[in-house]
Amino acid sequence: MNQAIQFVDRVEYDNGVMTFYAMVSGLLLPCVIELGINERSDALAHFAQHRFDYEEIAESLIEDEEYGEDGIVKVKSLA
Repeated sequence: MNQAIQFVDRVEYDNGVMTFYAMVSGLLLPCVIELGINERSDALAHFAQHRFDYEEIAESLIEDEEYGEDGIVKVKSLA
C-alpha cells in the first residue's frame, strides 16, 4: 500500500456513477466508476462489498499516473 495515497470516507452516487476519493499528496482526487446500477441502495451495497478491490485498482492507476487531465481516475466496474 502506498502511504502517499489514502482513500477518504466519502462516496457519492449520481445516475449510475459512483465517485469515491483518494487523497494524493494533499490533493483530493475523484475516482469514478460507471456502474450501470440504477438503484442508489444497490449501487452503494455493491461498492461496500467491493470497496477494497476498487481502491486497489484506483491506487494502481494513480501510481501509474493513468488519470485524465481533469484529474479524474476512471475505474472499470466489477459489476
